[in-house]
Amino acid sequence: MRENNYKNRQEVESITNELWKSINILRGALPVEHYHVYLFLLSGYYDGTIKSSYFNSVTNYYDSICLAFSSESKYSELLDVYLPIIKNIPDSKLCNLLSRLSFFNFDLLENNFVEVFDILLFKLADVQGKNSGEFLLPDEISKFVMDLADVPENAKVFNPFAGLASFATYLKKNVSYIGQEILNTTWALGKLRLIVQQRNNTVDYYNGDSINEWPIEEGFDLVIANPPFNMKINRYITDYDYNRTIMTAEQYVLKKGLESINSEGKVICVASQSTLFKGGAERRYRKKLIESGQIDTVISLPGGLLKHTGVSICIIILSKKIKNDNLIQFIDGESFLVNAGKKNKRLDNDKLLRYIRSAQNDEFVKQVHAKKIAENDYNLSVQRYFVDGFEGTELSKISKVLNGERVKDVKQGYFIGTNSLKE
Repeated sequence: MRENNYKNRQEVESITNELWKSINILRGALPVEHYHVYLFLLSGYYDGTIKSSYFNSVTNYYDSICLAFSSESKYSELLDVYLPIIKNIPDSKLCNLLSRLSFFNFDLLENNFVEVFDILLFKLADVQGKNSGEFLLPDEISKFVMDLADVPENAKVFNPFAGLASFATYLKKNVSYIGQEILNTTWALGKLRLIVQQRNNTVDYYNGDSINEWPIEEGFDLVIANPPFNMKINRYITDYDYNRTIMTAEQYVLKKGLESINSEGKVICVASQSTLFKGGAERRYRKKLIESGQIDTVISLPGGLLKHTGVSICIIILSKKIKNDNLIQFIDGESFLVNAGKKNKRLDNDKLLRYIRSAQNDEFVKQVHAKKIAENDYNLSVQRYFVDGFEGTELSKISKVLNGERVKDVKQGYFIGTNSLKE
Protein backbone atom coordinates (compact mmCIF):
# COMPACT_ATOMS: atom_id res chain seq x y z
CA MET A 1 0.00 0.00 0.00
CA ARG A 2 1.00 3.59 -0.45
CA GLU A 3 1.79 4.20 3.22
CA ASN A 4 5.08 2.40 2.66
CA ASN A 5 6.22 5.45 0.69
CA TYR A 6 4.82 8.19 2.91
CA LYS A 7 7.37 10.80 3.91
CA ASN A 8 5.46 11.58 7.08
CA ARG A 9 4.56 8.02 7.99
CA GLN A 10 4.29 8.66 11.72
CA GLU A 11 1.96 11.61 11.18
CA VAL A 12 -0.16 9.61 8.76
CA GLU A 13 -0.48 6.68 11.15
CA SER A 14 -1.37 8.98 14.05
CA ILE A 15 -4.20 10.84 12.32
CA THR A 16 -5.48 7.66 10.60
CA ASN A 17 -5.70 5.74 13.88
CA GLU A 18 -7.67 8.54 15.50
CA LEU A 19 -10.07 8.84 12.58
CA TRP A 20 -10.53 5.09 12.49
CA LYS A 21 -11.63 5.08 16.13
CA SER A 22 -14.30 7.68 15.37
CA ILE A 23 -15.88 5.40 12.75
CA ASN A 24 -17.09 3.27 15.67
CA ILE A 25 -19.72 5.95 16.30
CA LEU A 26 -21.63 4.46 13.35
CA ARG A 27 -21.84 1.06 15.03
CA GLY A 28 -25.45 0.13 15.55
CA ALA A 29 -26.66 3.02 13.40
CA LEU A 30 -25.72 1.61 10.00
CA PRO A 31 -24.84 -1.79 8.53
CA VAL A 32 -21.10 -2.25 8.03
CA GLU A 33 -21.38 -2.00 4.24
CA HIS A 34 -22.52 1.62 4.61
CA TYR A 35 -19.61 2.76 6.78
CA HIS A 36 -17.96 4.27 3.70
CA VAL A 37 -20.32 7.24 4.16
CA TYR A 38 -17.77 8.34 6.77
CA LEU A 39 -15.30 9.04 3.95
CA PHE A 40 -17.91 11.21 2.23
CA LEU A 41 -18.42 13.29 5.39
CA LEU A 42 -14.67 13.42 6.05
CA SER A 43 -14.03 14.69 2.52
CA GLY A 44 -16.69 17.39 2.99
CA TYR A 45 -15.10 18.48 6.27
CA TYR A 46 -11.60 18.51 4.76
CA ASP A 47 -12.51 20.77 1.82
CA GLY A 48 -14.75 23.08 3.86
CA THR A 49 -18.09 21.94 2.44
CA ILE A 50 -19.14 21.11 6.02
CA LYS A 51 -18.35 24.15 8.14
CA SER A 52 -17.06 23.94 11.69
CA SER A 53 -19.96 26.18 12.75
CA TYR A 54 -22.34 23.26 12.17
CA PHE A 55 -20.98 21.53 15.22
CA ASN A 56 -22.33 24.15 17.62
CA SER A 57 -25.23 25.99 16.06
CA VAL A 58 -27.08 23.47 13.86
CA THR A 59 -30.14 21.69 15.21
CA ASN A 60 -31.10 19.65 12.13
CA TYR A 61 -27.86 18.09 10.93
CA TYR A 62 -29.30 16.13 8.02
CA ASP A 63 -30.94 19.17 6.37
CA SER A 64 -27.79 21.23 6.88
CA ILE A 65 -25.60 18.53 5.34
CA CYS A 66 -27.98 18.22 2.36
CA LEU A 67 -27.78 21.96 1.79
CA ALA A 68 -23.99 22.05 2.16
CA PHE A 69 -23.24 19.22 -0.28
CA SER A 70 -25.90 20.35 -2.76
CA SER A 71 -24.08 23.66 -3.11
CA GLU A 72 -20.88 21.91 -4.27
CA SER A 73 -21.14 20.80 -7.90
CA LYS A 74 -18.35 18.24 -7.61
CA TYR A 75 -20.47 16.20 -5.19
CA SER A 76 -23.74 16.46 -7.13
CA GLU A 77 -23.54 12.99 -8.72
CA LEU A 78 -22.93 11.36 -5.34
CA LEU A 79 -25.91 12.74 -3.44
CA ASP A 80 -28.33 10.01 -4.53
CA VAL A 81 -26.01 7.42 -2.99
CA TYR A 82 -24.88 9.13 0.22
CA LEU A 83 -27.77 11.32 1.41
CA PRO A 84 -30.16 8.36 1.95
CA ILE A 85 -27.47 6.68 4.06
CA ILE A 86 -26.91 9.84 6.11
CA LYS A 87 -30.65 10.18 6.65
CA ASN A 88 -30.62 6.83 8.47
CA ILE A 89 -28.02 8.01 11.01
CA PRO A 90 -29.71 9.15 14.25
CA ASP A 91 -29.25 12.87 14.85
CA SER A 92 -27.37 12.29 18.10
CA LYS A 93 -24.81 10.03 16.41
CA LEU A 94 -24.48 12.39 13.45
CA CYS A 95 -23.87 15.27 15.88
CA ASN A 96 -21.26 13.21 17.73
CA LEU A 97 -19.54 12.19 14.50
CA LEU A 98 -19.28 15.74 13.16
CA SER A 99 -18.13 17.05 16.52
CA ARG A 100 -15.33 14.48 16.64
CA LEU A 101 -14.01 15.73 13.30
CA SER A 102 -13.33 19.14 14.83
CA PHE A 103 -11.05 17.55 17.46
CA PHE A 104 -8.44 16.42 14.94
CA ASN A 105 -5.36 18.40 14.02
CA PHE A 106 -6.55 19.96 10.76
CA ASP A 107 -3.02 20.82 9.60
CA LEU A 108 -1.99 17.18 9.89
CA LEU A 109 -5.10 16.11 8.01
CA GLU A 110 -4.61 18.72 5.30
CA ASN A 111 -0.97 17.78 4.69
CA ASN A 112 -1.67 14.06 4.40
CA PHE A 113 -5.29 13.79 3.33
CA VAL A 114 -4.87 11.72 0.15
CA GLU A 115 -2.80 9.15 2.03
CA VAL A 116 -5.15 9.11 5.03
CA PHE A 117 -8.19 8.66 2.77
CA ASP A 118 -6.69 5.66 0.98
CA ILE A 119 -5.62 3.93 4.21
CA LEU A 120 -9.13 4.33 5.64
CA LEU A 121 -10.58 3.04 2.36
CA PHE A 122 -8.50 -0.15 2.52
CA LYS A 123 -9.30 -0.61 6.22
CA LEU A 124 -13.02 -0.33 5.51
CA ALA A 125 -12.73 -2.86 2.70
CA ASP A 126 -11.01 -5.22 5.13
CA VAL A 127 -13.77 -4.86 7.72
CA GLN A 128 -16.59 -5.18 5.21
CA GLY A 129 -15.33 -8.57 4.15
CA LYS A 130 -15.47 -10.59 0.98
CA ASN A 131 -17.88 -8.38 -0.99
CA SER A 132 -15.52 -5.42 -0.70
CA GLY A 133 -12.43 -7.46 -1.44
CA GLU A 134 -13.85 -8.47 -4.80
CA PHE A 135 -13.54 -4.98 -6.25
CA LEU A 136 -10.44 -3.69 -4.49
CA LEU A 137 -7.07 -4.67 -5.93
CA PRO A 138 -4.07 -4.24 -3.64
CA ASP A 139 -2.52 -0.90 -4.40
CA GLU A 140 0.86 -2.30 -5.39
CA ILE A 141 -0.76 -4.51 -8.05
CA SER A 142 -2.66 -1.53 -9.51
CA LYS A 143 0.60 0.41 -9.70
CA PHE A 144 2.47 -2.56 -11.19
CA VAL A 145 -0.12 -3.02 -13.94
CA MET A 146 -0.13 0.66 -14.88
CA ASP A 147 3.69 0.71 -14.93
CA LEU A 148 3.59 -2.33 -17.23
CA ALA A 149 1.13 -0.53 -19.51
CA ASP A 150 3.44 2.48 -19.78
CA VAL A 151 0.87 4.48 -21.74
CA PRO A 152 2.16 7.65 -23.42
CA GLU A 153 0.76 11.12 -22.80
CA ASN A 154 -2.47 11.88 -24.67
CA ALA A 155 -3.31 8.17 -24.74
CA LYS A 156 -6.92 6.92 -24.55
CA VAL A 157 -7.65 4.35 -21.83
CA PHE A 158 -10.83 2.38 -21.14
CA ASN A 159 -11.58 0.33 -18.00
CA PRO A 160 -14.87 -1.62 -18.29
CA PHE A 161 -14.81 -2.87 -14.67
CA ALA A 162 -13.42 0.20 -12.96
CA GLY A 163 -14.17 -0.68 -9.33
CA LEU A 164 -12.73 1.98 -7.03
CA ALA A 165 -10.81 3.65 -9.88
CA SER A 166 -7.52 2.16 -8.65
CA PHE A 167 -5.93 2.13 -12.12
CA ALA A 168 -7.04 5.73 -12.72
CA THR A 169 -5.16 6.91 -9.64
CA TYR A 170 -1.90 6.03 -11.41
CA LEU A 171 -2.62 7.77 -14.71
CA LYS A 172 -0.03 10.03 -16.24
CA LYS A 173 -1.00 13.62 -16.98
CA ASN A 174 -2.92 14.32 -20.19
CA VAL A 175 -4.18 10.74 -20.49
CA SER A 176 -7.84 10.38 -21.44
CA TYR A 177 -9.55 7.79 -19.23
CA ILE A 178 -13.04 6.31 -19.40
CA GLY A 179 -14.11 4.02 -16.57
CA GLN A 180 -17.41 2.22 -15.97
CA GLU A 181 -18.60 0.47 -12.79
CA ILE A 182 -21.99 -1.22 -12.48
CA LEU A 183 -22.40 -1.15 -8.67
CA ASN A 184 -23.51 2.34 -7.70
CA THR A 185 -22.03 2.26 -4.18
CA THR A 186 -18.67 1.09 -5.54
CA TRP A 187 -18.83 3.70 -8.29
CA ALA A 188 -19.68 6.45 -5.78
CA LEU A 189 -16.72 5.57 -3.59
CA GLY A 190 -14.43 5.45 -6.62
CA LYS A 191 -15.76 8.83 -7.74
CA LEU A 192 -15.11 10.22 -4.27
CA ARG A 193 -11.57 8.86 -4.40
CA LEU A 194 -10.97 10.71 -7.67
CA ILE A 195 -12.36 13.92 -6.15
CA VAL A 196 -9.96 13.60 -3.21
CA GLN A 197 -7.04 13.05 -5.60
CA GLN A 198 -8.21 16.02 -7.69
CA ARG A 199 -8.58 13.85 -10.79
CA ASN A 200 -12.32 14.28 -11.12
CA ASN A 201 -12.04 16.85 -13.93
CA THR A 202 -9.64 14.75 -16.03
CA VAL A 203 -11.33 11.35 -15.72
CA ASP A 204 -14.68 10.21 -17.13
CA TYR A 205 -15.98 7.72 -14.58
CA TYR A 206 -19.51 6.42 -15.07
CA ASN A 207 -22.00 4.23 -13.26
CA GLY A 208 -22.72 1.84 -16.11
CA ASP A 209 -22.87 -1.76 -17.31
CA SER A 210 -19.94 -2.45 -19.63
CA ILE A 211 -21.23 -5.85 -20.67
CA ASN A 212 -24.39 -4.39 -22.18
CA GLU A 213 -23.02 -0.87 -22.78
CA TRP A 214 -19.50 -1.31 -24.12
CA PRO A 215 -18.43 2.01 -25.73
CA ILE A 216 -19.03 2.21 -29.46
CA GLU A 217 -15.89 4.25 -30.01
CA GLU A 218 -12.69 2.41 -30.90
CA GLY A 219 -9.06 3.42 -31.10
CA PHE A 220 -8.15 3.07 -27.41
CA ASP A 221 -4.45 2.82 -26.65
CA LEU A 222 -5.20 0.62 -23.67
CA VAL A 223 -8.13 -1.44 -22.39
CA ILE A 224 -7.39 -2.46 -18.81
CA ALA A 225 -9.58 -4.39 -16.40
CA ASN A 226 -9.87 -6.54 -13.31
CA PRO A 227 -13.23 -8.20 -14.11
CA PRO A 228 -15.19 -10.40 -11.69
CA PHE A 229 -13.48 -13.80 -11.66
CA ASN A 230 -15.27 -16.53 -13.65
CA MET A 231 -18.50 -14.55 -13.89
CA LYS A 232 -20.62 -16.05 -16.68
CA ILE A 233 -22.06 -13.74 -19.33
CA ASN A 234 -25.35 -14.42 -21.09
CA ARG A 235 -24.81 -16.36 -24.34
CA TYR A 236 -26.93 -13.82 -26.29
CA ILE A 237 -24.50 -11.02 -25.49
CA THR A 238 -21.22 -12.74 -26.18
CA ASP A 239 -20.10 -13.54 -29.69
CA TYR A 240 -21.48 -14.91 -32.95
CA ASP A 241 -18.08 -16.48 -33.76
CA TYR A 242 -18.64 -19.05 -31.03
CA ASN A 243 -22.29 -19.83 -31.72
CA ARG A 244 -23.35 -17.69 -28.78
CA THR A 245 -21.23 -19.67 -26.32
CA ILE A 246 -21.30 -18.56 -22.70
CA MET A 247 -18.17 -16.57 -21.87
CA THR A 248 -16.58 -15.54 -18.62
CA ALA A 249 -16.10 -11.84 -17.92
CA GLU A 250 -12.32 -12.28 -18.33
CA GLN A 251 -12.71 -13.82 -21.77
CA TYR A 252 -15.19 -11.11 -22.75
CA VAL A 253 -12.73 -8.36 -21.76
CA LEU A 254 -9.98 -9.94 -23.86
CA LYS A 255 -12.22 -10.28 -26.91
CA LYS A 256 -13.97 -6.89 -26.76
CA GLY A 257 -10.74 -5.21 -25.72
CA LEU A 258 -8.93 -6.40 -28.84
CA GLU A 259 -11.79 -5.08 -30.96
CA SER A 260 -11.59 -1.67 -29.26
CA ILE A 261 -7.87 -0.83 -29.35
CA ASN A 262 -5.91 0.83 -32.13
CA SER A 263 -3.14 -0.78 -34.19
CA GLU A 264 -0.53 -0.08 -31.48
CA GLY A 265 -2.83 -0.72 -28.53
CA LYS A 266 -2.77 -3.23 -25.67
CA VAL A 267 -5.29 -5.13 -23.57
CA ILE A 268 -4.28 -5.90 -19.98
CA CYS A 269 -6.51 -8.14 -17.89
CA VAL A 270 -6.04 -9.19 -14.26
CA ALA A 271 -7.73 -12.59 -14.13
CA SER A 272 -7.94 -15.80 -12.15
CA GLN A 273 -5.32 -18.34 -13.20
CA SER A 274 -8.04 -20.76 -14.31
CA THR A 275 -8.37 -18.53 -17.39
CA LEU A 276 -5.03 -19.94 -18.52
CA PHE A 277 -5.97 -23.61 -18.64
CA LYS A 278 -9.75 -24.11 -18.72
CA GLY A 279 -11.17 -26.24 -21.53
CA GLY A 280 -14.15 -25.75 -23.80
CA ALA A 281 -14.82 -22.31 -25.24
CA GLU A 282 -11.98 -20.75 -23.26
CA ARG A 283 -9.47 -23.22 -24.71
CA ARG A 284 -10.76 -22.50 -28.23
CA TYR A 285 -10.34 -18.77 -27.70
CA ARG A 286 -6.82 -19.22 -26.26
CA LYS A 287 -5.95 -21.28 -29.32
CA LYS A 288 -7.16 -18.50 -31.60
CA LEU A 289 -5.14 -15.86 -29.73
CA ILE A 290 -1.99 -18.01 -29.63
CA GLU A 291 -2.14 -18.91 -33.31
CA SER A 292 -2.82 -15.30 -34.31
CA GLY A 293 0.24 -14.12 -32.34
CA GLN A 294 -1.67 -11.60 -30.22
CA ILE A 295 -0.68 -12.79 -26.73
CA ASP A 296 2.31 -10.75 -25.65
CA THR A 297 2.87 -11.67 -21.99
CA VAL A 298 1.44 -13.89 -19.24
CA ILE A 299 2.42 -13.20 -15.63
CA SER A 300 1.53 -15.53 -12.77
CA LEU A 301 1.06 -14.26 -9.21
CA PRO A 302 0.45 -16.49 -6.18
CA GLY A 303 -2.66 -16.84 -4.08
CA GLY A 304 -3.03 -14.78 -0.93
CA LEU A 305 -2.42 -11.38 -2.51
CA LEU A 306 -6.12 -10.49 -2.65
CA LYS A 307 -8.16 -9.79 0.45
CA HIS A 308 -10.71 -12.41 1.47
CA THR A 309 -9.74 -14.99 -1.14
CA GLY A 310 -6.84 -17.33 -1.78
CA VAL A 311 -7.39 -17.35 -5.56
CA SER A 312 -4.16 -17.22 -7.56
CA ILE A 313 -4.19 -14.52 -10.20
CA CYS A 314 -2.48 -13.75 -13.47
CA ILE A 315 -1.96 -10.77 -15.73
CA ILE A 316 -2.58 -11.30 -19.45
CA ILE A 317 -1.30 -8.76 -21.97
CA LEU A 318 -2.61 -8.82 -25.53
CA SER A 319 -1.39 -6.73 -28.43
CA LYS A 320 -3.25 -5.63 -31.55
CA LYS A 321 -0.01 -5.87 -33.49
CA ILE A 322 0.57 -9.50 -34.46
CA LYS A 323 3.91 -10.94 -33.33
CA ASN A 324 5.73 -12.56 -36.24
CA ASP A 325 8.15 -14.48 -34.03
CA ASN A 326 5.29 -16.45 -32.40
CA LEU A 327 6.93 -16.06 -28.99
CA ILE A 328 4.98 -15.47 -25.78
CA GLN A 329 6.72 -14.10 -22.70
CA PHE A 330 6.00 -16.01 -19.49
CA ILE A 331 6.88 -14.43 -16.15
CA ASP A 332 6.85 -16.29 -12.85
CA GLY A 333 6.08 -13.70 -10.16
CA GLU A 334 5.80 -16.21 -7.31
CA SER A 335 9.18 -15.25 -5.84
CA PHE A 336 8.57 -11.50 -5.70
CA LEU A 337 6.61 -11.36 -2.47
CA VAL A 338 7.01 -9.49 0.78
CA ASN A 339 5.57 -11.33 3.79
CA ALA A 340 4.16 -8.82 6.25
CA GLY A 341 2.45 -11.35 8.51
CA LYS A 342 0.79 -14.74 8.41
CA LYS A 343 -2.13 -13.59 6.27
CA ASN A 344 -0.59 -10.51 4.73
CA LYS A 345 1.37 -11.08 1.54
CA ARG A 346 2.36 -8.19 -0.67
CA LEU A 347 3.83 -8.07 -4.15
CA ASP A 348 7.20 -6.34 -4.40
CA ASN A 349 6.02 -4.59 -7.54
CA ASP A 350 9.05 -2.34 -8.04
CA LYS A 351 11.49 -5.25 -7.80
CA LEU A 352 9.46 -7.38 -10.21
CA LEU A 353 9.13 -4.54 -12.72
CA ARG A 354 12.88 -3.84 -12.65
CA TYR A 355 13.54 -7.52 -13.17
CA ILE A 356 11.16 -7.82 -16.13
CA ARG A 357 12.73 -4.84 -17.85
CA SER A 358 16.28 -6.11 -17.39
CA ALA A 359 15.91 -9.87 -17.93
CA GLN A 360 15.63 -12.09 -20.97
CA ASN A 361 15.33 -15.87 -20.64
CA ASP A 362 16.28 -16.91 -17.10
CA GLU A 363 14.80 -18.50 -13.97
CA PHE A 364 11.80 -16.12 -13.83
CA VAL A 365 11.32 -15.04 -17.47
CA LYS A 366 10.87 -17.35 -20.46
CA GLN A 367 10.17 -16.76 -24.14
CA VAL A 368 8.13 -19.73 -25.37
CA HIS A 369 7.26 -20.49 -28.99
CA ALA A 370 3.60 -21.00 -29.91
CA LYS A 371 4.47 -24.43 -31.29
CA LYS A 372 5.49 -25.64 -27.82
CA ILE A 373 2.31 -24.19 -26.32
CA ALA A 374 0.26 -26.05 -28.95
CA GLU A 375 2.02 -29.27 -27.90
CA ASN A 376 0.77 -28.52 -24.39
CA ASP A 377 -2.82 -28.31 -25.66
CA TYR A 378 -2.76 -24.48 -25.58
CA ASN A 379 -2.34 -24.46 -21.82
CA LEU A 380 -0.89 -21.11 -20.68
CA SER A 381 -0.17 -22.08 -17.06
CA VAL A 382 3.08 -20.27 -16.40
CA GLN A 383 4.72 -22.85 -14.10
CA ARG A 384 4.39 -25.48 -16.83
CA TYR A 385 7.03 -23.68 -18.89
CA PHE A 386 9.53 -23.35 -16.05
CA VAL A 387 9.85 -27.10 -15.46
CA ASP A 388 13.09 -28.41 -16.98
CA GLY A 389 11.80 -31.94 -17.29
CA PHE A 390 10.84 -34.92 -15.19
CA GLU A 391 11.25 -38.67 -15.06
CA GLY A 392 8.33 -41.02 -14.97
CA THR A 393 5.48 -42.38 -17.06
CA GLU A 394 2.62 -40.31 -18.36
CA LEU A 395 -0.59 -41.31 -16.60
CA SER A 396 -2.42 -41.53 -19.93
CA LYS A 397 -0.11 -44.38 -21.00
CA ILE A 398 -1.02 -46.62 -18.10
CA SER A 399 -4.65 -45.67 -17.53
CA LYS A 400 -7.93 -45.19 -19.31
CA VAL A 401 -10.49 -42.46 -18.69
CA LEU A 402 -14.06 -43.68 -18.35
CA ASN A 403 -16.50 -40.82 -18.83
CA GLY A 404 -19.90 -41.71 -17.42
CA GLU A 405 -19.27 -45.44 -17.74
CA ARG A 406 -19.82 -47.99 -15.01
CA VAL A 407 -16.80 -50.20 -14.35
CA LYS A 408 -17.86 -53.83 -14.91
CA ASP A 409 -16.27 -57.16 -14.27
CA VAL A 410 -13.21 -55.76 -12.59
CA LYS A 411 -12.01 -58.11 -9.88
CA GLN A 412 -8.85 -56.24 -9.07
CA GLY A 413 -7.76 -52.61 -9.43
CA TYR A 414 -5.31 -50.09 -8.09
CA PHE A 415 -5.94 -47.16 -5.82
CA ILE A 416 -3.44 -44.37 -6.46
CA GLY A 417 -3.23 -41.46 -4.05
CA THR A 418 -1.96 -38.10 -5.25
CA ASN A 419 1.05 -38.44 -2.96
CA SER A 420 2.05 -41.54 -4.94
CA LEU A 421 1.99 -39.90 -8.37
CA LYS A 422 5.65 -38.93 -8.05
CA GLU A 423 6.42 -42.65 -8.55
